Amino acid sequence: MFEADQKAEVSQNRRRGKGLVANGFKEIVLTGIHVGSFGKTNERVHTLPELISEVGVIKGLYRLRLSSIDPNEVNDALISAIAGNPVACKHLHISLQSGSTRILNEMKRKYTASEFMHLVKAFIQESREFQ
Repeated sequence: MFEADQKAEVSQNRRRGKGLVANGFKEIVLTGIHVGSFGKTNERVHTLPELISEVGVIKGLYRLRLSSIDPNEVNDALISAIAGNPVACKHLHISLQSGSTRILNEMKRKYTASEFMHLVKAFIQESREFQ
């Protein structure tokens, strides 16, 4: 698992990733609480799509995964970063608490069922490899 430092510069997180690969790791999983909001609290550092692009080019890395992510944390830049990176797994665990917008509202979720479906369609449109 790789919990990237949100306060670190791109080169520092890339260096951490290189260290893992140098120690024999073939797969890195980007993880953390609200991983999709990575970089949004500090404009001086990189965003999650930028982190995926930077870590995903480490020589010797075979697989880059993204842990569970909330639907409202996904955007076009993230979709493109995953789709365009050959080692990024085209699989996302996107939390869907209910298929009912009414229930989602009662649960105080920040998305609707139709927004979730739009998100899934956007992934498929970007790359048929997405699961």
